[in-house]
Amino acid sequence: MAEIYGDTNGSLSGISVGGDQTLVGVNNEANFIHGDAWEQYNTSRGGNDRIFGGFGASNALYGDSRYLFDTSIGGNDTIVGGAGSQNRIFGDADLMIAGVGGADLLVGGAGAVSNFIVGDAGISSAGQGGRDTLYGGLNSADNFLIGDAYELNGPSRGGGDLVVGGTGGSNALFGDAVWMTSEAVGGNDTVMGGSSATEALRGDAAEMFDSARGGDDRLVGGFTTTKSELIGDAVFMYADAVGGNDTLVGGSGSGSYLYGDAWDMTGAAAGGDDRLVSGRGDDHMWGDAATMTATNTGGRDVFAFGRNNGADVIEDFQQGTDRIDLGVQATRFNRLDITVSDVDSDGSLDSVIHLSGNNSITVLGVSSLARNDFIF
Repeated sequence: MAEIYGDTNGSLSGISVGGDQTLVGVNNEANFIHGDAWEQYNTSRGGNDRIFGGFGASNALYGDSRYLFDTSIGGNDTIVGGAGSQNRIFGDADLMIAGVGGADLLVGGAGAVSNFIVGDAGISSAGQGGRDTLYGGLNSADNFLIGDAYELNGPSRGGGDLVVGGTGGSNALFGDAVWMTSEAVGGNDTVMGGSSATEALRGDAAEMFDSARGGDDRLVGGFTTTKSELIGDAVFMYADAVGGNDTLVGGSGSGSYLYGDAWDMTGAAAGGDDRLVSGRGDDHMWGDAATMTATNTGGRDVFAFGRNNGADVIEDFQQGTDRIDLGVQATRFNRLDITVSDVDSDGSLDSVIHLSGNNSITVLGVSSLARNDFIF
């Protein structure tokens, strides 16, 4: 086992500033590398370090320290996971309480068994995330990337991060956290898929509790051979959680599932005003959530379609609130080819907008589309 510290295996405190180090892990070993120290206190500041994991190793790589307390600040670090390794990469620390994350560049190892990458910390409580850039590894079995913290507790704030999937088996990408609690606020993130068998993109988190608030995120699907799922805020939104105003763009694979806010909303959770853009495949689109209760509030959403959009389905269109943007495919309502039938055999009539070629848009549960339902 190799345990490496850039400055000290003790503490940085007061107004101490860590040096700018280059640290390299040992191949085929268990590596624990800290860019600066074991822990930081007061107004100490981490250096701008470069850290490289060992090849064929088990790497735990921390840009600054294991623990970041008080108003200490992380450096602007560059960390690259080891090839063919199990990589756990933290841009700043494992635990950040009231600290401030640096603007880090984090890259997964090529051909890795797994790349688990967190922009700032494993747990952030009352912390401020940095503006981090995360890339998944090439030809890796599993890329799991989180823009700020695995657990973002209020009143923590996420940074405006760029999260980009790699190539290989799967990409699970989160703009801010897996869990957002209390009064946590997500950053305005950009989350982009890579090329993989499956991908799951979440603008903010897997779960948002209490009065957590999502950022205004942009999600762009990649190329997948099976399933691509994009969710603007979180899979589950509970209590008083509020979604951001997100933009979701479907990928170039066989089809995407786009949810403007959540897969499931309960309590008094509210959705944002989202824009969902169809990709090249056959997409299913929800402006708000797949399941909602009577106490939830949806946003004013726009469903947009370009040429060669495929056979798409709008699952939750709300007349008088949501709108459809056909771009250059149509400029006048009275020239649209719309048929009405019970497409999904649920006993309710649906509308199908027929476009050029085999392209179409099915609007479930709506039998009388009107001029005001469109943007021309």
